[in-house]
Amino acid sequence: PWFAGRFWCQYRQLVRAGWERAGQLQREQQLIADQARLRERTRIAQDMHDVLGHDLSLIALSAGALKLAPDLAEHHQRAAADIRARAAASVERLGEVIGVLREETGEAPVEPDDPGLARLTSEASGAGLPVELRVDGEADDLPPVVARAAHRVVQEALTNVAKHAPGARTTVHVTHTATRTEVVVENGPPPSADRVRTRPGIGGLGLIGLGERVRLTGGSFRHGPRDGGYAVVARIPHHPSPPPHHP
Repeated sequence: PWFAGRFWCQYRQLVRAGWERAGQLQREQQLIADQARLRERTRIAQDMHDVLGHDLSLIALSAGALKLAPDLAEHHQRAAADIRARAAASVERLGEVIGVLREETGEAPVEPDDPGLARLTSEASGAGLPVELRVDGEADDLPPVVARAAHRVVQEALTNVAKHAPGARTTVHVTHTATRTEVVVENGPPPSADRVRTRPGIGGLGLIGLGERVRLTGGSFRHGPRDGGYAVVARIPHHPSPPPHHP
C-alpha cells in the first residue's frame, strides 16, 4: 500500500507538472504571436510615416506654390488652396492613425531600404522647395545603420520645412569623416507668411523621435531657430563606443 500510495502521488505530481508546462508553452506561443503582431503594426506605421507623411507634405507645398502663381485664375487659386488645406489635414489624420498603430509597443521600427539622399532632395525640389545638397567625404563603406539614420534626418527635416516654411531656401550638408557622419539641414525664412500649420512631426516620429533614433546610435542631435530660419544638426558615429562597464 505504501508503494502504491507513493506511486499515485508521484503520478499526480507528474500530471500536474505536465499541465503546467503545457499552459506555459501556450502562453509563450501567444506572447510570440503578440510580439510578431506588434512588430508588423510598427513596420506599417513606419512605412506610412516615411512615405505618406513626406509625400503629403510635398503635395501641400506644390499646391501652395501653385496658389501663388500670378497668371492663375481666381477659381484655380481657390482650388489650389483647398488642395493644400486638405493635404495638411490628411497629415494630421495620418498622425492619429499612426498613433493607434504604434500604441502598446516601444520597439524600434523595421527599416526600409534607403532610396538615397539625392533622390530625396530632388523630389523636394520638384515639389517647389528649393533644396541644395552638398556632400563632403566618401560614403562607400558607411555602416547601414548610419546611412539609414542620416536619411531619416534629411527626410524628416525636409518634411518639416515643407509643412512649416514652404518655399524656404534649404541647404542639406552631409559630411563624412573616418569616424562619423554629420548632417546639417538648414532653411531660411519662407518667402510668404502663409504657412501650413501642423504639429512638428506626426505619430511621435517627428523631431523628438528622430533625436531618440540618433542618440541610440551613440550620436548627438539638436534643432532650433537659426538666422530667421531653422536648423537640424545630427552627428552620427560610424562605430559607437560600448557603454561603460560597472562592476
